[in-house]
Amino acid sequence: MRKAQVGLVLVLVLSVMFSFGCCPPEEEEGPSTGLVEGPKVRITLGSSMAEGHYMDTACEMFVEQVEARAPNITVVYYGQATLYNDVDAARVLPVGGIDMYTCQAGIFGQRIKSWNSLLTAPYSGWDHFWAVEDDPRIRERKAVDVEEQMNIKVLSWFHYYLSQTYASRVSINSTADLEGLKIRVPAPLLNPLIQAWGASPIMLSPGEVYMALYQGAVDAAFSGYSRILLSRWYECADYLWEPTVGYGAGYAFAMNLDKWNSLPPQYQELILEIAQELEQFCREQGAIDDERDRTILIEEKGMIECDWRGTPLQDEWDAKAAEIMEAADRAILGDELYEWYVQIIEEHR
Repeated sequence: MRKAQVGLVLVLVLSVMFSFGCCPPEEEEGPSTGLVEGPKVRITLGSSMAEGHYMDTACEMFVEQVEARAPNITVVYYGQATLYNDVDAARVLPVGGIDMYTCQAGIFGQRIKSWNSLLTAPYSGWDHFWAVEDDPRIRERKAVDVEEQMNIKVLSWFHYYLSQTYASRVSINSTADLEGLKIRVPAPLLNPLIQAWGASPIMLSPGEVYMALYQGAVDAAFSGYSRILLSRWYECADYLWEPTVGYGAGYAFAMNLDKWNSLPPQYQELILEIAQELEQFCREQGAIDDERDRTILIEEKGMIECDWRGTPLQDEWDAKAAEIMEAADRAILGDELYEWYVQIIEEHR
């Protein structure tokens, strides 16, 4: 009887405590830190871009954002081709000599046909170009091909936002002026067009160009306004030769596939998110820098314009490009891949 009374009293006491909130509250989870947790990982990243170039800035932003959001990831960045240049990267990235690189499509295109963009394709403007570049069929084709053939994972695409131009030691005011010139190219894509004018294309990495211009080993060097400014090529070349050659040259922001597969899913998700955000940064910043740096080269550095754009010289250049580049592109891509590209270009016109 006494046990029953004690039990009844306990029930009543507990009831009162629940009614008035006297029970100790349940423990609440602490506030989320927003950090991505996981094992310690070291990633090496390389680029050939000059210090201060927007793609160099994007690489530095990648390091900062990844390490801030995933404290156990360390990213070591080797910029300005201090570890490997663009040509070296095509050799070492597939085998893990470096974990990540900003891969110039024109160099990798020597092994991956789909990475050879139609540089002289008849785009109607930048909006048309970007619509084609963003087409999921093209992105998937490039990503699958380089994974299968070169063991590389594409994270996003940075673009060398070129109103493509040349730093020249000599004034080029007619197509006849091209005869006999030695012209630096970053990749073989434009060789047939350069050769058609009687000039000789010479492939050099960016770090070799300054001395080549200074010594006269090349007469002109193909690149963009930001590279010419930041690498000080204007010190060795007085002229800006500006035919309209094409649109933005692609650089894949990519990782060795084995390295990618070794990362836990939460790291992969974070890295992919940041890489794609930086793609948009490069697209927007590139347009701003292109316009600004052209003005600086002319107004502050004293480069002299040989501007062919919108002139009969440009018409002559375009006619020659149309005459020879289709055959050249077909030879590089093959008829099937060439026709596939052209179909997508026309769909977005």
